[in-house]
Amino acid sequence: MSPAIKKVANTTLCVLACLQMASCKVVTNKGINNHFNDFKLSLESSEKSNLSDSKLMMANELQIKSEQIAKLINSAPKFETWTDSKQTYGSNDRKRRVRTVEKYNESKEKIRNWMKQVKDLTLDIHAITFDAGKDSYRKDETKRLINTPEQMAQNEVLALYSLTYMRNLSEGYTKRSIGYIEEISSDKMQRFTETDEAFKLEVLQQHMAYIGMMKIIDQDAKKTLTKLKAMRDANILSPELSENINNLLNTGKKENAEKIEKFKEYKQEALTQEQRAEFDKALTTYESVFGKKSLLFDPANPDHPLMHLFVIASNLSWGLINTMVGAAFIGTKVILAPVSRGVNLFINFLEAVTPYRYMRMIEFDLPRIRIAASKMQIYADVCGLGIVPGKMSAGLFELDFCSGYRFASGHEAGHAKQSALLGPLYFPAAILSYALVGGHGGFIEAWADIWSAHYH
Repeated sequence: MSPAIKKVANTTLCVLACLQMASCKVVTNKGINNHFNDFKLSLESSEKSNLSDSKLMMANELQIKSEQIAKLINSAPKFETWTDSKQTYGSNDRKRRVRTVEKYNESKEKIRNWMKQVKDLTLDIHAITFDAGKDSYRKDETKRLINTPEQMAQNEVLALYSLTYMRNLSEGYTKRSIGYIEEISSDKMQRFTETDEAFKLEVLQQHMAYIGMMKIIDQDAKKTLTKLKAMRDANILSPELSENINNLLNTGKKENAEKIEKFKEYKQEALTQEQRAEFDKALTTYESVFGKKSLLFDPANPDHPLMHLFVIASNLSWGLINTMVGAAFIGTKVILAPVSRGVNLFINFLEAVTPYRYMRMIEFDLPRIRIAASKMQIYADVCGLGIVPGKMSAGLFELDFCSGYRFASGHEAGHAKQSALLGPLYFPAAILSYALVGGHGGFIEAWADIWSAHYH
């Protein structure tokens, strides 16, 4: 395993130490279900309408999907390399256990399929969070909101439960996946994994995405609770729903307090001072990367934000080479800004003391960096470098060559999704696409249009 992958793996091991708890099952929804069933009863007893029916349908789907993913996480496939091999010694046949590449590849495909199933079900659960928030903005033909304030409160409670289930299940997933990372990093697996960077990065990428997701969910839960508190103070949230939420929160606080206490003990007894420092550094990194993201519905940016999360995580791992290309452009302009000014000042001096005129260097400003309009990439103004007329995507970076902040940001987000999927093959695929049509365009651009992010 490369030093960079080892370092990230060690960091995630430190971060996930706080989630290691003794349990027969890795994850269970039982504690949440008890309170969620009471919430469903309140939906069933509300006045019958198409709106109330759709909310109850979302609630039932949320519980079904949550149970499916819990069962899937608890039955995660094992990483296997051992198989029975028949050996002939004289006239006797004997069986013995041996490690084989075939068994490793078979096991790897099972894990890869399991990861995809977990991710697909997570996207389904998040869709309920998203749709519950979106439902509050539904309007009739006269452009009036069709939900009453009480029904909007129900949507917020449904979103809160969806976030709670996702938080619980994400924690369960990271416990499982950290086991895979430990095995991939072990000496006994080196003969199989040392040339299998793609699979190692796939496991690490999704693991990182779920760690980031837990951070985002905690923030979104606070935002949702703030809304619900305002609704309660305005007598919009019914006393029954308010009590239901309090019961859920009290259960969650008790469980979190136990986890924090266990981790404090673990941190002091099991981690060295260097490991504790690595853990704190990792938390700071995750805060900076995922701190401003949200999984809640945003009417100004109606794309599903959970897909943004997986795109970001992938472009920090599998697609990291593309992000590094983008960083190189930014670094080049950072270097050229003071150099160009210094060169031109020197030329001004020469022209003042000699009778000659000299060719000046293009003067660069420092690059402006901010969140892109699509909210899926980091916008960087590299105007003046003159590579392409317009914009170019490089992993997490949306590079602007003098075209403007909002120009084609959704299209560039489509390229970011391609980078997340193709990884180091992204730029070769783009070059091939342009070569086939004799210039800019081809399948890579049409594909980016299909995957374009919507923004306002």
